[in-house]
Amino acid sequence: MAALLTSDADKTEKLVAHIADSRDRDLEVLPPDINESARSFNGRGKQIRFGLGGVKGVGETAIDSILEARQRKGEDGPFFGLYDFCERVDLRRVNRKVIECLVRCGAFDFTAIPRWRLFGSIERALERGQSTQRDRASGQSSLFGLLAGPAKAEEKTPGGDGDYPESDPWTDKEKLAGERETLGFYITGHPLDQYADEIRRVATHTTARVLSSARNGDSVKVVGVVSALRSRPTKTGKLMGFATIEDLTGTVEVICFAGGRRPGPPGPGRPAARTGGFEVWQPLLETDQPLLVSGTVQLNTRDEENPIAELIADDITPLAEVRARHASRFTLTLDADQASADKLQRARALLGQHPGPLTVELHIRIPDRSTTRVVVRDLKVAPTDELGERLNLLFGARVVGVGA
Repeated sequence: MAALLTSDADKTEKLVAHIADSRDRDLEVLPPDINESARSFNGRGKQIRFGLGGVKGVGETAIDSILEARQRKGEDGPFFGLYDFCERVDLRRVNRKVIECLVRCGAFDFTAIPRWRLFGSIERALERGQSTQRDRASGQSSLFGLLAGPAKAEEKTPGGDGDYPESDPWTDKEKLAGERETLGFYITGHPLDQYADEIRRVATHTTARVLSSARNGDSVKVVGVVSALRSRPTKTGKLMGFATIEDLTGTVEVICFAGGRRPGPPGPGRPAARTGGFEVWQPLLETDQPLLVSGTVQLNTRDEENPIAELIADDITPLAEVRARHASRFTLTLDADQASADKLQRARALLGQHPGPLTVELHIRIPDRSTTRVVVRDLKVAPTDELGERLNLLFGARVVGVGA
């Protein structure tokens, strides 16, 4: 399986399918790691380590430098962090863009330092690395380094190689977007994980169920994110689209005709007209937000022995909009020790950036004693995904709720 992944490392769709197959076989696919990853995918027991050659934006020259530095005599093998990495690799071959890609895909996660702090430290690490390499090239050593003497082995711990200043944290969505852009898919989570309960309420099918048991002409509702999108002109000069919708169980292709009447006669569960069309839905399909897709199953019989289920889109709506239609309250539930004046002020500023129709309620709990409910009468908000993520991140826990 590792060899198969390596052979298709530059073909994202095949890579995603192979990784899904690996997980079906109870094989764990681990993210890239600058100390553990080889050039290719590497299998060991029930685990497959992502190869550096599969990281977008990291070329062969950069990989050569990383592997050479890792194996160079007298440098103790593994890297201890971002600063150590920038001091040891050839920065003429490993540039800032390469390092950004390595941080965003998780290749420095072994340091236990959050990716946003690593990302914010790249400039400092590069400056120190370039200074060290200039000194090395001229046969000099840092005066402070000589005074300090050689570092003891026990002091060389992951992430202990430099100062990683605090910076604005990334949301889960931002972290996963980095994985998607550098690897072609999500590896440490999925954008839909936090919506699992909500999806069960509004969707009739998962993509896996559509593919396995849906019949031709069935009307279904699926929630997913777009993993691929292409379009082509029709005979009338309008555009129709083909979107790959991904959920927690797999993917299904959704065909989006141009606006107006659907080609062919109407039938059971097959309305003659739609509420939109590709030109209406295209802006939504080009985002990474969760979408509720209502459609009609069509069996693609190009392979007569193995027909594949597709969806003809009837309507496409952001999940956040569906949520807003069925809710009237936006709640923040906090323990009393979370409700500091500073955090409440920052929360209010965030709420004010997302105006909408929902009343805001603050529930403050004293565990095992009481809960105080406060209605914030001068604020109404839209229950957007971004607002929920920012508030959860601010309080360090899942504090947001939406109710009728």
